[in-house]
Amino acid sequence: MLVLAPTFFGFSQQTIGFEGVNLGSESYYNGSSGTGGVIEKNVLFENDYNTSWSSWSGFSISNTTDVSTAGYLNQYSAFTGTGASGSVNYGVYNSSGSVKFIGRNVELVSLEITNTTYAALSMRDGDQYSKQFGSTTSADGQDDGTNGEDFFKVWIIND
Repeated sequence: MLVLAPTFFGFSQQTIGFEGVNLGSESYYNGSSGTGGVIEKNVLFENDYNTSWSSWSGFSISNTTDVSTAGYLNQYSAFTGTGASGSVNYGVYNSSGSVKFIGRNVELVSLEITNTTYAALSMRDGDQYSKQFGSTTSADGQDDGTNGEDFFKVWIIND
C-alpha cells in the first residue's frame, strides 16, 4: 500500500492534499459508504469497497499517524506519520483503482509517495505473510532464491 500526495498541472498548478475530505481525528474513509471514490478539486480517486469481505481497493483517505504498530489493522497510516509537506489528510492506495480528471485537461507534474506503516514494518521486520527484506529466506523459513535482493515496485500507467 502506498500513501500519496499528487500535484497536477492544468490551468494552474494545484496540489491535492485531501484536506477537503472531512475526517475525524485519527480516522480514515475507506469507501464503506459505497460512493465509489473521493472527488477532490475535480479529480476522482476511485474506490471499490467489498461489503462481503469488508475490504477495499483503490483509494482511501486517512489522517492516522501510528508509525509503530505492525499488521494489517494499521493499513491506513503513513510510515512518515503525516501526508506530504506535513498535510493532515493523505491518500492511501491499495491494489487497483484509477485517477480520473473531471472536465479539463490536466497533467501530473509530481507525486509524493511513501509506504504505509503496515507495508514498511512488514518489509523491515517480516511477518506471517512476507519475508524480511534483505533476508534470503521466505516467511516460512525456506530459501527463497533471491539472495536477499528485494525491491518494492510502483507502476504508474497512463491509459
